[in-house]
Amino acid sequence: MNSKNMFTSGTLIAQKYLSPRIKKPLKLLESRFGYKPSFVILSTGRAGSTFTAELLRQAGVRCSHETFFSPNGFHRSWRYNGDSSWLAVPYLESNPDLTEKVIHQIRNPLDVISSLYGIGFFDVDNSNVFARFSRDHFSLSGDELIDCMRWWTQWNLRCEALASCSYLFENLLSDCSFIFSELGKNLDYDKANKYLKKIKRKKINSRLRREIVLSDLPSGEDKQKMINTARRYGYSLN
Repeated sequence: MNSKNMFTSGTLIAQKYLSPRIKKPLKLLESRFGYKPSFVILSTGRAGSTFTAELLRQAGVRCSHETFFSPNGFHRSWRYNGDSSWLAVPYLESNPDLTEKVIHQIRNPLDVISSLYGIGFFDVDNSNVFARFSRDHFSLSGDELIDCMRWWTQWNLRCEALASCSYLFENLLSDCSFIFSELGKNLDYDKANKYLKKIKRKKINSRLRREIVLSDLPSGEDKQKMINTARRYGYSLN
């Protein structure tokens, strides 16, 4: 085991077993002096980012979910070498050198919109730290459904501009080879495929929501832009 892996293993053990009084300063040291992510998977949020992080961990890649990039800043890490996070977009727009590779994960807009609308993400009274972060980097119209449409379109375009490649989340659910080939890692396909089968019986980070269909969305320029962008990615919504 090389010195880097030994240090990482030691940090993982310390994080698990040391007292909170020791963990806190260790975490601060990690945030400041740890490693930058070697890769980042961008998405809109509510697009399967939690699932993807877990899938990669099952396959042997230390991929975190919203660890390097959070609402209160960029944090380095000794425990992980990649991140799956919608929060990374504004950070990478300001500083592309924060990572070596950017991959863009896209999910069907109606699924994303249903989830965002169901949790009231763009409710102007939503004081959740993640909702506040989104408002710092995205202009609200005051209409939740319009904002959900605009967010899906605009955030995906921002992800796309930063990424070297894009793929559909729905394709990942059936075949994870694309993302593995992009990462260039020696991964455990058997464990990954077992996880894919398992996930069919278990929902990750799912929340009760109302199912939004295309006819529920207000007509106009924002809807047409969303449909056109979705069509370019390979979704047929009509």
